[in-house]
Amino acid sequence: MTNCTYPTVYTTLGSQALITFDLGRRLSGDTVLTGTPSAIDADSTGEAAVTNAQINIVGDSDIDLEVGKAVQFLISTTATTETTYKVKVTATTNSTPQETLVDTLYVTFTA
Repeated sequence: MTNCTYPTVYTTLGSQALITFDLGRRLSGDTVLTGTPSAIDADSTGEAAVTNAQINIVGDSDIDLEVGKAVQFLISTTATTETTYKVKVTATTNSTPQETLVDTLYVTFTA
């Protein structure tokens, strides 16, 4: 068994945050994400609202983010103390054969 560390994004309690999760490192060549991705609270706490999952349509050269290589979603929480949520992201590619990528990140809401 291999230990792995998931990326963590930090945001402020009370905010609704737009998260951009870059999957480009998992894509080869001209392969991009396609279809409708999903992002869910993998812990199913009921406190986190994860909505509006979509593929990025704008790149960012400052962070080497290419169009079609990331999943974006909104997340908010009803928690009132620092809380971390595990978010599972699923997306398909335009490769042949088509791949389904599943990855995980943590979102921490802090005071």
